[in-house]
Amino acid sequence: MQSREQATRARIVASLILCAIAIVLLAIAVKDPRTYGVGVLCPSLRWFGLYCPGCGSTRATYFLLHADVESAIRHNPLLVFVGVPVLMWLMFTLASSMFWARKPIIFSP
Repeated sequence: MQSREQATRARIVASLILCAIAIVLLAIAVKDPRTYGVGVLCPSLRWFGLYCPGCGSTRATYFLLHADVESAIRHNPLLVFVGVPVLMWLMFTLASSMFWARKPIIFSP
């Protein structure tokens, strides 16, 4: 049985992680990575002229958030077929831990 303090802490942690995910997704949705050059910060692109998997993931996420699934799959199919289900599971787990005030499964040993 959890104490009230542990339950509150679990809700706060889950809420903060969900807010962080929402902020990152909002930042990607607002800024077009093709136009604003998110890849400029990427050392792989700067030094070797090659896009890294992170660059493709950012562009794929942008296209998914704008409902362009075909372009998202072209930029990073792994993100679309593996990353999205994992993110949905993570968000569901965090939301359920907030609702029932349990420690999220991702933090359990």
